[in-house]
Amino acid sequence: LMFVAWVGLNVSLFGSSDRTDKYFQDLINTHLGSIVYPYEAHDDITVLLLTDQTLNSEELQGRWPTSYDFHANVLKTLLRYKPKALFIDFLWLSHRTYSPETGRLDGEDLIDVLQKYQAEGISVYVPYTEVVARNWPQFEGLVTWVSVPLGFNVSDFIARVYPIEQNGIPTAAFKIKSDLTRESPQQISDRPMDIVWGTRQNHKNEIWMADASRSVQASLADSIWATLSQGYDHVAYRVPYSTTLFVRDLLTQVALTPEEAYEQTKEYVNDKIILYGANLEGVNDMIFTPARNVLPGVYYHAMALDNLLQLGDSYKSEDGPGSNATLNLHGLLSFLTVFPVAVFCAFGYAVSKGQIPAKRYPLKRVRAFVEWSGKYPYWRLTLITILLLFWFGFAAWVEFAYFNYSASVVMGYVQVIVLGFFMEKTMLIDRTIDRIQALFFWLKNR
Repeated sequence: LMFVAWVGLNVSLFGSSDRTDKYFQDLINTHLGSIVYPYEAHDDITVLLLTDQTLNSEELQGRWPTSYDFHANVLKTLLRYKPKALFIDFLWLSHRTYSPETGRLDGEDLIDVLQKYQAEGISVYVPYTEVVARNWPQFEGLVTWVSVPLGFNVSDFIARVYPIEQNGIPTAAFKIKSDLTRESPQQISDRPMDIVWGTRQNHKNEIWMADASRSVQASLADSIWATLSQGYDHVAYRVPYSTTLFVRDLLTQVALTPEEAYEQTKEYVNDKIILYGANLEGVNDMIFTPARNVLPGVYYHAMALDNLLQLGDSYKSEDGPGSNATLNLHGLLSFLTVFPVAVFCAFGYAVSKGQIPAKRYPLKRVRAFVEWSGKYPYWRLTLITILLLFWFGFAAWVEFAYFNYSASVVMGYVQVIVLGFFMEKTMLIDRTIDRIQALFFWLKNR
């Protein structure tokens, strides 16, 4: 039984355990997110979001992709507030038009603004593709190329894993973090990150964003029971965890005085890492988070960066402390967790069968408890189940908190409980062996 339990903790047959583990990980993130990730949104991160309200203005008239000079205007306005760094979550692939009126290509203003960012010492990160690099040779030396990974797991379409690099190019969050700490992404770690999605309310967003889901929020107990009994049955649109500023409010500030408007925007932008992205109707850049929330793709990078800034090198991963030590360490930890349970079950079984005489051990009360539990099997089953839940829950918490395994490791220990480390199972094996022996005895006599 101990061997079977250890295999259940360390081996996924046909990938079934992997899917179950990830589902359970998402359950934890959805309902216990404020416990497993107890941080407020990192104050250094702001998402600058372009929405349809800006796109449908008289100037832009709903056109998408919009002109590069429009983005230049956004970046120029942003520069007034001196951000710490800027990540642009757009793939600028469209053709650059020529204006006979100005005699300039669309995007010349954008290059001018990027030169000003460089002069101010503000790093600008742009997604790399061969097409973008070919269309914008002027970007060389002005921007830092980064990769933008696929925003979801292909098995369930949930955005939880964030790699270090793609095709030899560091991903946005890892590159920004490494530049802030002056370390290469590989010096931070060599393992992909399992994003723990923040679920705490962001009061900066709550001030001006309407939370449509608030009126239908169930209690934690009701929510957990509904999910366990029925599975996930809804997708939420909640106020984002990451601090958010709309492009509309950056370009058209509303306040009693210009000074007040400046100070309000400065609180969101000054010395912050700005992630500039979009939430536009018809633009398929959305992610499905482990917390059952649908958000624009730019929040995927924002949440990954939040994990890196909050947790540092101790971010969570399916590989735990590192790819080289994973199998050995997790195997040892799971063995040390399973072994005492196996000893306890074997001891209880031996006592119940009278195989350990009273004179062999002084624990009279233990023997009395075992004998009592034999008379009340349902109470015994309940008590042992509770003890196992606490024991395996403690083991899973140690692996999550101190060895940085993602929450999916918890499911492995739940599977062990389902397998059953109860004395009834030991007795079942004993009875099965007796029946097999009886069968052989009967065949031999025949």
